[in-house]
Amino acid sequence: MTDVSQRIEPLKQAPRDRPSEGFTLIEVLVALAILSFVLLTTILVLLVRKDGTVAATEQLRVWQAIENEAEIRRFTPWHSLPDGAELPFESDLEILDGLDATTVITVEEKLPNLKVLTLEVMWGERRASLDVYRAETGRGPLW
Repeated sequence: MTDVSQRIEPLKQAPRDRPSEGFTLIEVLVALAILSFVLLTTILVLLVRKDGTVAATEQLRVWQAIENEAEIRRFTPWHSLPDGAELPFESDLEILDGLDATTVITVEEKLPNLKVLTLEVMWGERRASLDVYRAETGRGPLW
């Protein structure tokens, strides 16, 4: 009779020179951490870019409203611009819809024939203004 211990062959170990099949837990965790960092960075960049785009769009809309009003005020008669007056915008302000904007024009006479019109738009925490100089030459307005 043979001894049982002689019939059972010892467990063979895999040769060390052969690469393992699969990844270790550490490798998977490191890969996930790198992927998470890349995704988070990408999302943050996109959010910042979106905020910048919204702010730029608002700024463009405000400046377009100011330019529209400046064109109207260019043809406003001199006597309709009293010194120290605060006038409303006369142009169509539909372009400012959704901004909760406040508009005002102030008139200041710097010299007997020179007035400065300050066209101002305020929205949120921001403001934009344009100074327009009007001169009365006796033959019509000059800017």
